[in-house]
Amino acid sequence: MSTYFIKVDRDSVSAGDDLERHTLTFRLPIDSTVHQIIEHLTLKKYLVPVAGFNHSWQVFIGDKIITSFKGNNVEPEKSPSLDNSVSSYLDNGRVNVYIRYQSAET
Repeated sequence: MSTYFIKVDRDSVSAGDDLERHTLTFRLPIDSTVHQIIEHLTLKKYLVPVAGFNHSWQVFIGDKIITSFKGNNVEPEKSPSLDNSVSSYLDNGRVNVYIRYQSAET
């Protein structure tokens, strides 16, 4: 079965979080959806829990926001983009995902 490379990176949330690399690369079948990328990241516990409230993570593929996670939720916010085929986001044979941390307003 043919697969695509998925490369994921995310922001750090603290100095201690910088001790390890955040880049994760894996493969998914070519008929996968964006939601399956999110499921894989959830199973790997990719997003670290953060103390406090009202923070979020924004999930980008390229320059498009695909979805977000509010607080420490393991389920993303509903978004029609989650049903999109991974193939629609290919960039030189792979899909590049970036997850940006948004701290709570103080």
